[in-house]
Amino acid sequence: MAYLPQFKHDVFISYRRASNEGADAWVDGFCDQVRIALKDLVGDVAIWRDTAELRAGELWRPEIAEAVDSTGVFLALISRTYFDSDECRKELDRFLGRLKRPDAAGRKLVPVYKHPTKPEQSLPPELAEIGHHEFFNREPKPWRELDPRRDADDYQERLGRVVFDLMEALEKLQGQHRAQARGQVFVAAVGPELLQARDRLRTDLRQRGWLVLPEHEYLWNADDHRARITADLAQAQLCVHLVSRQASLEPATPQRSRLQLDLAHAEMQRRGLPAPLVWIQPAEATDASAQPLIAHIEGTLANEGIDHLQGSLEDLKTLLLERLPRPAPPP
Repeated sequence: MAYLPQFKHDVFISYRRASNEGADAWVDGFCDQVRIALKDLVGDVAIWRDTAELRAGELWRPEIAEAVDSTGVFLALISRTYFDSDECRKELDRFLGRLKRPDAAGRKLVPVYKHPTKPEQSLPPELAEIGHHEFFNREPKPWRELDPRRDADDYQERLGRVVFDLMEALEKLQGQHRAQARGQVFVAAVGPELLQARDRLRTDLRQRGWLVLPEHEYLWNADDHRARITADLAQAQLCVHLVSRQASLEPATPQRSRLQLDLAHAEMQRRGLPAPLVWIQPAEATDASAQPLIAHIEGTLANEGIDHLQGSLEDLKTLLLERLPRPAPPP
């Protein structure tokens, strides 16, 4: 899942294959360090780069176009022969087209020059007029590419500036998404056995423009965990709860699920909003450890108007989309 909910990929890296063919595999090393640094500073970031080699006569693959279209930040690793590559030119040109669209949504182009370009090459103004990063020294002449080992201090300092630029761009894009979100949906924390289903649901909602709460796992042993759940529910327009009939790998899961569900029910009633949506994972039997929670859902809560669904996860998504608040019509 990407860091940016509005994009499938956070960063697209465009480069000439020759830049990675030396003994040092320069592009591999650069990308690995960028990924590690961003994970430490930002979180899990989805970075896309093409590692397949196009042979003569092959068409530009549609997955490259799709990746460019669905990325937030375009990082161009520009070597001396970058603009000699038709593939690199197509990637850059497609992203420039995205930048000019009304729905550009804050996308950013980040140029990194591994080498100076050839004297006879004129850069497009979109590149020439924006800030960039250089991984070579112009003086003393002739220019010299930075070696990650021999020039380690200089290389790491410049790499740090690239990472900081990417961090700022990603956080700005995420801030724009939050400001433009359609609303907030509470998707209750679950046990390990339902994490994959919950992540699929969260991803689907985020890509549709909704903020999903909680943003991080609760610290269940902290004294304020109940207050944090209540604060998240106070912001939500709809609540969704996934429940398993099976024994959980985390013994406290049924109690935690009931706490979230009861708090959500009370908060939605207080604000006059739709009742929580409960999905019970289909199973042939109910484990004894889950029985009190299932009985509470099928008995007490059902009598209070909370319906529960036992179909597929896709059935849950369909019902969820029907219950989500509709955007207000334009004036």
